[in-house]
Amino acid sequence: MRQKMKLRKMYLFVWEGCFADYATGLGVVLAHDVDEARGLLRRSIGYDHPDIEGIDPDRYRVTRGPMAFYVHGGG
Repeated sequence: MRQKMKLRKMYLFVWEGCFADYATGLGVVLAHDVDEARGLLRRSIGYDHPDIEGIDPDRYRVTRGPMAFYVHGGG
C-alpha cells in the first residue's frame, strides 16, 4: 500500500532592489522556507552575494490557485 506524502507549504520569496551592477536586480525563489530559498539563490547565481543575507525578501504563500506578481519600474 502506498502512503500519501504530506506536502509542506511552499512560498515565493522575492528580493527586490538587489544585485546592483548598473541597475538593481530581482531575485525570485520558490521554496519551503527562507533558508532553503537563500541556498537555492546562491546556487543559481553561483556565488554568495551579500544581498542574499542582507535583504529580507518578501514572502508570499503559494496557494492552490494561480497567482501573479509584478515589479513596476519607476522614473
